[in-house]
Amino acid sequence: MDTSTNPRDLPRDPRACPPWCVLGDASDADVPAHLSAMVPVPLVVRAVDLVDGLPHSVPSALSCWVGLLETDGETYLTCATEEGPAIDLTPESARRLIEALRLYLRVLDDV
Repeated sequence: MDTSTNPRDLPRDPRACPPWCVLGDASDADVPAHLSAMVPVPLVVRAVDLVDGLPHSVPSALSCWVGLLETDGETYLTCATEEGPAIDLTPESARRLIEALRLYLRVLDDV
């Protein structure tokens, strides 16, 4: 038996749940999907209202739920709100987004 192979590299039945999945193996056979527990992230976002016909920025509270989603054999970090469709990011895309956010947070910290 070859013990040099990382178990993560072995093929896995897409219907079998990864350890973080909270759905159990009862996922729909036509669309195998796995979802982790979701972490709530309270946000304050910019909303735009019209005041006397002109756009006016208004802070607005929004709950974002962040977790892992696996579908079609690919794993994504998902950010879901009640306001619209979720944003499902590849791990690489999530890392790039975090880097960009950190860059601009450092700019704001220096102001």
